Amino acid sequence: MRIAAGRVLTGSGEMFKVFTPFSRAWLKALDEEGFVIHRAPTARGEPLPWQPLAERGWVDEALGELTADPRWPVGEAEARRRLNDFLEQAVLDYGETRDFPAIAGTSVLSPRPSPALSGSTNLSGASSIATCWC
Repeated sequence: MRIAAGRVLTGSGEMFKVFTPFSRAWLKALDEEGFVIHRAPTARGEPLPWQPLAERGWVDEALGELTADPRWPVGEAEARRRLNDFLEQAVLDYGETRDFPAIAGTSVLSPRPSPALSGSTNLSGASSIATCWC
């Protein structure tokens, strides 16, 4: 069972341009088709405090040695390289290409850059908003 193409549209019969209203309409269509939507379970206790891997008193043996993956570079230099690449050309087509995952139409920067007012990097190593726009 699946949702028929063109079933999840805005009230005026157009495709959605914003994710949240689309998500609500899609979940409603799934419910109408008999899909059972399982919500996230409720918390069973207090969350564990965050600690860097190096400071943890335990190691998950299933994870093995954790090292940076060269296929997914991180850090300030990589964030600046991606921003520069995006500003060279992709920004010009952003409005037309951002919604198509098969097209490299976004900046591929962190989806949540640090809102810090300085040029520092956030915990993920990406540049802050101030670094990009000041």
